[in-house]
Amino acid sequence: MTLILLAKPYFYFFLGILLTFGIGGIFFNGLIGTGHTQTALRIQTIFTIFYIIYSYFMIKHWYFGLYWAWGAEIFYWLAVTIMSLLFLKPKMAFPKF
Repeated sequence: MTLILLAKPYFYFFLGILLTFGIGGIFFNGLIGTGHTQTALRIQTIFTIFYIIYSYFMIKHWYFGLYWAWGAEIFYWLAVTIMSLLFLKPKMAFPKF
């Protein structure tokens, strides 16, 4: 029971992580589905390096709290989503009303 009570303040933060992952994962897989796996690999490699550097400095160097450590997930998926959208935008067909 104490584990549930200790995890309760982080619930909404985890919900935000899950939402950014869910949306970003769809667009990132859409990028892979168009046959641009090399571009997807580059995007993922670049932002994974930033993710590791960010996590290292937030946790080991500057001793920020757990929210900032988990914030790396949100920053990572937001960046991957934005890059995927920027790449897919010219190729997306929008309905005309």
